[in-house]
Amino acid sequence: MRYSIKEGMLSWLLHRLTGIGIFIFLIIHVMGAIYLKIGPEEWNHHVELFNTPFFRVAEVGLMGAILWHGLNGLRIIIIDFSGIRTSHFAKFLFWIIVFLTVLLMLPGTYILLKPLFEGAA
Repeated sequence: MRYSIKEGMLSWLLHRLTGIGIFIFLIIHVMGAIYLKIGPEEWNHHVELFNTPFFRVAEVGLMGAILWHGLNGLRIIIIDFSGIRTSHFAKFLFWIIVFLTVLLMLPGTYILLKPLFEGAA
């Protein structure tokens, strides 16, 4: 007997992981405000750090996490309040959310990563 991860389990897992990731980002973001109290030089160094390639790629991940978490939350609301309790409907909505997440990430990913490729040209 083999266990396979299906749409429901994957949706649940991604919803939990993206929620944890967004929470960790919020903690780091709020703690970054401490640099405002320390002084302008430290703040400028902190801001420059977020323009590095690592943080640009991390922002793309954050954008994906926010999109997935929000859209999947809407999917959960639709399933809960529609009264339709079939696995076919849940799978259909899962794939709609995957499609919308990827589609909505494309322009943001381009905008966030464009400076990295312009500097290499």
